[in-house]
Amino acid sequence: MRPLPVAAPILLIPFLVGTATAQKGGEGVQSAPAGCDVNPRCAEVTSFVATVTDFTRSATNNDRLVSITVRFKNKTDAPLVLGYVRGSGLAVDDRGNRFQIYDGGVRGLGEVGPGLIDPKFTLTPHETGDARLEFSFRPNGAIVGSTFTIDLAIREIESLPGGQWQLGPEHALEFRGLGDLVANPQPSGDPPGAVKPMAEAAPPTVSDGCAGKRFCYGSSSFTAELTRITPSQSGRFRDVQLTVRFRNLTTRSLVLAETANSALVVDDEGNRYSPATPEVSGLGQNRYGTIDASFVLRPGESRDASFSVRDAPTGRVGSTYSFDFSVDEVEILPGNPPRVAREHAVGFHDVATSGPNALHRPLIDIHFGRP
Repeated sequence: MRPLPVAAPILLIPFLVGTATAQKGGEGVQSAPAGCDVNPRCAEVTSFVATVTDFTRSATNNDRLVSITVRFKNKTDAPLVLGYVRGSGLAVDDRGNRFQIYDGGVRGLGEVGPGLIDPKFTLTPHETGDARLEFSFRPNGAIVGSTFTIDLAIREIESLPGGQWQLGPEHALEFRGLGDLVANPQPSGDPPGAVKPMAEAAPPTVSDGCAGKRFCYGSSSFTAELTRITPSQSGRFRDVQLTVRFRNLTTRSLVLAETANSALVVDDEGNRYSPATPEVSGLGQNRYGTIDASFVLRPGESRDASFSVRDAPTGRVGSTYSFDFSVDEVEILPGNPPRVAREHAVGFHDVATSGPNALHRPLIDIHFGRP
């Protein structure tokens, strides 16, 4: 999507809003509301709450990566448009290593920067929406830590008549205690601010359309349900195929497209599975601004798409997977090429292929057409 032009003469002067780490009573600094004071993975400002709901570590041959899913909730009674301030994201581990966001490391959120305003992340009143951010570090022999603090800046974007936009308040957010420590529950009676398991950070992303299903992402316009995961081995390659069922929740036709090269799977051993060829079947793609708008769902209609990823792991192979990708809501206007109206960061985490938490086996058999 081509970013919209900045209305430079009417840009607002940004100001910083304190988060959970702000000192109470500090002059000129707004303290975080009490709801986030005891949760180091939560940041709350006047207009929204941001909570880290997933933290994943992975590795390539040369780099170490950490990824987070941040759930934003609009606290206001009006639409809220948010953008990531380009260059502001930073993750620092407990050994002082700096992980940074590079191109393609932000999914779901539009970005703002010099001459750039991308307003594609819009939340209706009291709606929630997810964004995915990935930070990278090349150790070059350094020892990588196990606990992380992540800082980033989010800017509000305000609509003006005539399809123009101006920048509003900027919020500095900080999330602490992310990493290995969050995997271990704290004993009862912990003091406020003690690190809790990630599972307690927030409930799963669900909408009424998800009806409480565990591996289901819900937005105001569609649901995406993971219905099948199939790992396999081919020579030195480990392949994983995943099937997602999309359902239109609106009363209008809905066009969806996957953001090309956004599919990523990480297993519980830290192996990182990248898009195979072809990456997705049954769903069109947004490939660097060229959008295949062939995936159209009528009101209430459901349809499946399959994603393929692969890796050549050199060590142990995991049995539990986290799967993330981005899907765009596409707007088609007469006489104009398709454009992205909203990007969604979709994620399914801790998906097991065996055991009590495995994806329901009878559902998999039915999907294959077997009794």
